[in-house]
Amino acid sequence: MDIIPIPNLQRDFEVDGYTSSNLKEIHVDEDVFMRFRTRYRFTLAHELGHIVLHRQIFEKARVSSIKSWIEFYDGMDDWARNAWELQGYNFAGLVLVPRSDLKKRTQEIIDQLNPSIQAAKGWKFTRKEYLRYALE
Repeated sequence: MDIIPIPNLQRDFEVDGYTSSNLKEIHVDEDVFMRFRTRYRFTLAHELGHIVLHRQIFEKARVSSIKSWIEFYDGMDDWARNAWELQGYNFAGLVLVPRSDLKKRTQEIIDQLNPSIQAAKGWKFTRKEYLRYALE
């Protein structure tokens, strides 16, 4: 797979990266590529998510340039576009966050919430009620 830096991709098109329909090229903003290592890694993982999850869509889309990418992307309805991006973001997050770190942070959050949950149980709130509160 080729990574192709594109000058001013973000500035001119508000896009950090996109994948071509041949699934062999990920185009990324040159500034992100050169200066923002973490954002660059996230962009690659996000685009890889689209490749893994949306291969059949890409193969039919005929994306070969930023112009064809924008036409394809703008042609999606809002629901499809939001689902598409959310899936890419979630995939990237799952790829980039080490499992041990995720488990550790989850446990820290549970430990922080536990006193409130115990208090809610003491007040006879139902599980459904206190879980909604805890999640908020």
